[in-house]
Amino acid sequence: MDNTDMYDPKQHIMDAAEQWDGWSTSDSETEAKDSTNHYNLSLGWPVDGELPNELILKSTQRILSKTNANALNYGDDLGDDFFLTQLSEFLSKTYQHPIPKSNLMVTGGASQALDLCCTQIKSKGSNKVVFVENPTYFLAQEVIKTHGFEIIGIETDEGGVILSDLERKVEAHGKPAFLYIIPTHHNPTGRTMPLDRRDELKNYCEREQIMIVADEVYQFLSWSDEKVKSFGEYDSDVVVSISSFTKILSPGLRVGWINSTPSNISLLHDAGVIRSGGALSNFTAQLVADCLERGALQDYLSTLVTLYKFRSSSLHSSLVDEVAPLGVTFSKPTGGYFIWCTLPPPLTTARLIDNCPDVTMASGTPFFASQSSVSERSFRICFVRYNQPQLQAAVKRLSVAIKSLL
Repeated sequence: MDNTDMYDPKQHIMDAAEQWDGWSTSDSETEAKDSTNHYNLSLGWPVDGELPNELILKSTQRILSKTNANALNYGDDLGDDFFLTQLSEFLSKTYQHPIPKSNLMVTGGASQALDLCCTQIKSKGSNKVVFVENPTYFLAQEVIKTHGFEIIGIETDEGGVILSDLERKVEAHGKPAFLYIIPTHHNPTGRTMPLDRRDELKNYCEREQIMIVADEVYQFLSWSDEKVKSFGEYDSDVVVSISSFTKILSPGLRVGWINSTPSNISLLHDAGVIRSGGALSNFTAQLVADCLERGALQDYLSTLVTLYKFRSSSLHSSLVDEVAPLGVTFSKPTGGYFIWCTLPPPLTTARLIDNCPDVTMASGTPFFASQSSVSERSFRICFVRYNQPQLQAAVKRLSVAIKSLL
């Protein structure tokens, strides 16, 4: 028997979590033995040791052993049928809503999908303005700016885009090339747009014929009891949903997808880079398809959600105990990777960073398309890379640094 047949993705990550977090064996308040003197809470990457190496190895062997294997060839422009079939079944089951293969295409990840949207929508001669949530993922702004678009921020609240401000910005700047949003477990704020706001936004954009590009990479990293509707379920010509297996399987595979209407899929895949190179990430997409077919990805994801829920709760509890009494505000995450914190005035994140060299946080300023006093007082921290004692230790250091500034 091939030793990879013995691999259990659930057991792999449970073993890693037991060593890493002590969540099933210990609630020690002390720092972990392998901790360092520095905590980087700014980085939104998974932990190397928790990535499913053996799961991917088994799928690689299975794919390459097929007699009709085409995984090493160019592949169909929209993606290999095996991948599209498995993705369609996975999304349809998870969303509890049919997502046909005709609404899907493979991409090299969510960032590449956003870049493709910029290229193809720009080719239609659209307005050279893109609207984004204020704040939003700062590297998405870099992707958009690379294509020569001007970025305009739309103000947000706990429910996401404020429609009245969107209307004002349309009056002031005209209809944008598209509106870029992160509706579920938002980066950086962690917020999730409620269903009524999603419906209102979609209906408004349909009336005004404004394209929505919804970045939904955190859609499946959710531990809320309430089902979160994907924008891909709307099946609307003004909605393009982009997502990725980066956060739920492996960033290194560089496999994602676009979910939209067949007319939009036709526009987006009619790009020179695809006509020349064929399917994006053809080989690794078929590895993902094998993981889906075997149910291995679903098992891995289920355990990953449990682990991240535990770590998010650990970080949130520490923030409640240590920095909430100092006037720092934040929300409790129900999924995703991040917690967004805001310091009380007159403190600024720049001063905190200077005063707390042992903890790295992502300054709020780059996330804002238009700056304000709130942007200067905000920062993002990630809960997925450290164990419970380390997260507690990091927050205690933040607390000491904040107290010294008050």
